[in-house]
Amino acid sequence: MQAWLHITDGTDDIYYDKGSLAGLALDILIRDASDNARSLDDVMRELYAADYKNGRGFTADEWWSAVSRNAKGMKFGDFAEKYIDGREAFPWTTWLAKAGWRLREDTTREARLGVSFIPDSAGLKVNAVDPSGTAATSGVQVGDVITMIGGLSTLDPSWQSWREKYGNKEGAPLSLTVLRKGRPLTINASVKLSILIDKRLDNDPKAGEKAKRIRVGILTGRK
Repeated sequence: MQAWLHITDGTDDIYYDKGSLAGLALDILIRDASDNARSLDDVMRELYAADYKNGRGFTADEWWSAVSRNAKGMKFGDFAEKYIDGREAFPWTTWLAKAGWRLREDTTREARLGVSFIPDSAGLKVNAVDPSGTAATSGVQVGDVITMIGGLSTLDPSWQSWREKYGNKEGAPLSLTVLRKGRPLTINASVKLSILIDKRLDNDPKAGEKAKRIRVGILTGRK
């Protein structure tokens, strides 16, 4: 079974992905230290019973004490300093091995315009331009509305199929039609391929029995 989790190093942003990934890491470490007898769920239940049900919250010290108790006394000071308060990259290779996973990377080259956009009634309204991307070097500007890419209307749900036509042809001519201040403009661009690295989890065929139990526990909630 291939895990579906999307993994980054945990430092790409501060709040959202990093929080969920830190939770995954803690769950793995608690389960590993307790031989899968305890999990992050146990920490949350303990704090719920001791604090929330008594009408109060909990401090950072109380949180880490609960984590440590459920991890059979394992200390998490370095974890908090490096990965919660700090910006060090999460050592996923080491952590994931404890849960019977291995991190795999696939590298592909894909044609990219180098813009971010929001949908517009006329097409795709550019709200940011990568200075090194195809769009910027061709003269696309923030505020332009891209209406056609390589002859394909951006109002058509299949507009991204332009990559199938031009996607492996570095330097191939690529026409862009934009609206700039309401006036149509044709821009002659060229295809630029970007390197994309996709990270995914695979079950490690060399995982030990303990790691397998931890992996099943995480995926099913069982111990």
